[in-house]
Amino acid sequence: MKRDIPIAQLMPGDVLLYRSKGLISDVIRFIDRSEVSHSGLFLGRHGDQGRTVGEAIREGVIRRELPKSIEHAEWVESRRLKEAPSRLDPVLERAAHYLKRGERYGFEQILLLAFLCITRNLAGSSVLG
Repeated sequence: MKRDIPIAQLMPGDVLLYRSKGLISDVIRFIDRSEVSHSGLFLGRHGDQGRTVGEAIREGVIRRELPKSIEHAEWVESRRLKEAPSRLDPVLERAAHYLKRGERYGFEQILLLAFLCITRNLAGSSVLG
């Protein structure tokens, strides 16, 4: 896996990993025990839009321009397979399928899952000291 690809060198199919700011991001990182709270798929240029990212956010599964996608993140890392497959078309087609459906993000379900995870991990949690 190649790491930290400069923004100017992103290619469709690259994965973006975000450390976002805010309570929800803090909770996600706490539950996942990770430094990352969000991810997106770089899609490249789309119509009149510039460079775009497909991601699931509170508003749903959407396509956003790259600067808008990263504007509230503390940091963003990028990843690419060391040996890319001959074609990424199936990945990008599946992403387009989900974007076209425009489904709402299951925000409430994530919060419920977070609550269940927290209550089941209380005994082993370092937060409780």
